[in-house]
Amino acid sequence: MGWWGRARAVAATGWRNATVDIVRVFVPRHRSLRRPPPDIHVRYREGTGIRLRAMSSTHGANALADFTDRLAWAGGWARHMVVLFPNGPRRPGPYAVPAYALTRRTEGGDHR
Repeated sequence: MGWWGRARAVAATGWRNATVDIVRVFVPRHRSLRRPPPDIHVRYREGTGIRLRAMSSTHGANALADFTDRLAWAGGWARHMVVLFPNGPRRPGPYAVPAYALTRRTEGGDHR
């Protein structure tokens, strides 16, 4: 389930324009110093949406948490998804976040 599998999945599905919200996941009584990866709420232009969970990675989404209505591209399927932002949190240039689907794609987009 590494980048190779995600690259193959994105090659098969292509990139889709989307608007993305990064939402922190709060775990009650979580004693670890590490925050769990955030959820990514994706809304595609044609009105459908999907909820993803970012995966732990050096390209994590915690640095992007609490951002709403960010333009991005999403591609892949199931456990092999990637959200590509035009700029990273600390430097310009593309920033890819590995993710997996929490829900199926739904009509009407994913509600915040």
